Amino acid sequence: MGKKRFIVSLNEATEAQQSAFIKYLDANNLNWWHWINNTWYIIDNTGRRNSKDIGAMVLPIFPNVFFIVSDVPQGDYWWGYGPNNEVDPKQNMFKWLWESWDK
Repeated sequence: MGKKRFIVSLNEATEAQQSAFIKYLDANNLNWWHWINNTWYIIDNTGRRNSKDIGAMVLPIFPNVFFIVSDVPQGDYWWGYGPNNEVDPKQNMFKWLWESWDK
């Protein structure tokens, strides 16, 4: 089974909730990207999870927060504008997308 990709969008989140979500994603071996407020790109390399599974992860960490989880088909269907520093990856908004999302 190939990897699956998801986008999670929240209407609000505290820093504590975001930190807890990062810990949860890392503990569950999910790759993630989070450069835009309340938006998360997530990759499940096992391909076993679906959007409902991802939503079940989101709900306890962000109680009473409106959110949506979208499955994203394979392909490089994105475009963006933001920091694109080739020398410092921490200042490059797109490095993870090129190296992980598109593969």
